[in-house]
Amino acid sequence: MDLNSILSKVIRKVDENSKLNKFPHNTENGKWVTTNDGYWTGGFWTGLLWLLYKNIGNERYKKEERMKA
Repeated sequence: MDLNSILSKVIRKVDENSKLNKFPHNTENGKWVTTNDGYWTGGFWTGLLWLLYKNIGNERYKKEERMKA
C-alpha cells in the first residue's frame, strides 16, 4: 500500500468518526465507545486532527469542535 492510499484511508476514517459528536475512546463489539471529555485517549484524536491539518491543510480539521473541548 502506498502512502497516498494510506492517507486516503485515514482521512476517510477520520471523516466517519467526526460524525460521532464525542471523542472516540475505544471499541466494543465493533462500535465506538465515546466520552464527552476525551478521557486520556482524547489526545490521540486531537493529535490526529492536527496532523491531518498540518499535512493536507484542510481547515476543517483545525476547526473540529472537539479539539476545543
